[in-house]
This record gives sequence, structure tokens and C-alpha cells, in this order.
Amino acid sequence: CMPPGIAHASAWPAYEVDLGGRWTVLLYTDGLIEGRIGPGPERLGSEGLISGIRATSGLGNGGGPLPPVEQLLDSMISRAQELNGGDLDDDLAVLALDYGRDG
Repeated sequence: CMPPGIAHASAWPAYEVDLGGRWTVLLYTDGLIEGRIGPGPERLGSEGLISGIRATSGLGNGGGPLPPVEQLLDSMISRAQELNGGDLDDDLAVLALDYGRDG
């Protein structure tokens, strides 16, 4: 079915994705990625969020496993607020679904 808030689209494609035995799926509202990065108009965006996750977790350096989900979420939100120069302007909701990890 159509995602909530997407009334203008007439069709929404569905795909099956095999996530394997260990995975984390991150769902978030635009409040996380629409914060500014510095004094100008540039925003964090999805690419900035992904870069931050890679830097925080060591994934960009061929590092080890992701940190615990709570730590990952806290660091993502803290980084977005820091880059924004304070609290984010929009509502923020983040959900991480984690499967197949020890602890």
C-alpha cells in the first residue's frame, strides 16, 4: 500500500530484499536529515547521515561490527545536532530494527 503522506503517487513499487542473517534497518523522519550543517543553507541529507554512520561505526574503514543500536542512534542524533549548531528544528523520530546480533 502507499506510504503515509504520499497521496500524490498513483503507484508505489514493492521489492523483496534478502537481508541475510545479520542486519539493521534504520527508519527516520526528515527531522534528522533536514538539519543544517554550518551557517549556510546546506543540509545534512541522507548522504551526510550515511557518511556519519560510516565514520561513527568504522564501516568506512573496513572496520568491525556496528556498535550497539542505542549507541548508534545516540551518536547519529548528537552529530546531527552538533552540525546544526544546536537542537534540530523539526520533529524527530528514529527507529532501528536489529536482527541476528549478539547483545
